[in-house]
Amino acid sequence: MHPSVMPTKITVPFSSAKLHRDTHNWKNWDCSFLAFITMNQLASYIIPPYTYMPSPTSEPQAFSYYMDNLNMCIAALSCIDKTLYDLIDYKKGICESYKNLKEHCQGVGPID
Repeated sequence: MHPSVMPTKITVPFSSAKLHRDTHNWKNWDCSFLAFITMNQLASYIIPPYTYMPSPTSEPQAFSYYMDNLNMCIAALSCIDKTLYDLIDYKKGICESYKNLKEHCQGVGPID
């Protein structure tokens, strides 16, 4: 039986302008980033419908792939300017990091 989650890797590079704290280019960057993660089969880790975490006991290999894919998603966020790196948090995960970037760049308020 094959694992319910398979490993993926970045095969298509991000080729658009980096997201920058001062350029207010969220909308263009977000569109490019979503295309980038979709082409690299990582979109379902960031936007619904989500890839759900397999059980580490009943599907240990799928669970391992899932965790690797999540970490790859967070690493994919590195296509931003270094001035925004403080908004990415590996411990909080990809959804929280993506939300922090979006809220900051849309001027919703300060990010803790």
